[in-house]
Amino acid sequence: MYRVSAVCVLLIVIFGARVSVCQAEELVLASWNVENLFDTEDDPGVQFDEDYSPESPKKWTSERLDIKLKNLAKIIGKMNDNHGPDVLGMCEVENRKVIEMLVEKLAPLGRKYEIVHKDSPSDRGIDCALIYDSNVFKLANSKFHFVEANKTRDILEAKLERDGATLYVFVNHWPSRRNDEWERNAAADVLRKRIDEILAAD
Repeated sequence: MYRVSAVCVLLIVIFGARVSVCQAEELVLASWNVENLFDTEDDPGVQFDEDYSPESPKKWTSERLDIKLKNLAKIIGKMNDNHGPDVLGMCEVENRKVIEMLVEKLAPLGRKYEIVHKDSPSDRGIDCALIYDSNVFKLANSKFHFVEANKTRDILEAKLERDGATLYVFVNHWPSRRNDEWERNAAADVLRKRIDEILAAD
């Protein structure tokens, strides 16, 4: 979790111009691998999601999914002194539906969370996603950067704005270290190229 009050350059966070507006307040950003947040339906377009169905050996039922969502929401809600994060990047979500279900569980926080998501080419059917409080940030733009490495997840880029300041957030879920090194290097190259473009422009 990142508490941002001034200029911040991290792996996934880049501030643009006029960051001085951030010095009088604190913004909280968090990143979490939610570990196989699947719905209970078999998607014919996804090769390896059959394990997450009521009929599978995992017996992934609506009840079990609801327990997982409640547990995730409980911990997310405790972030930022029980206010929840302003921005949360997530890895291993199956689709927009499960993100919407999670956002619904977060409703007691009083946040106005909006979603940035796109189905990725992953054979496992797991994507990167972002939720942000639209009362705190405006989404200026979002992109999904394809990584040509064994159908791995796209890198999510969100350009957020607040009071004239720009915040770029990247949500990454690179291939495992068990994969060939070139696959992780391919993801790193895609991210590095995009960051260089942003820094060259500002």
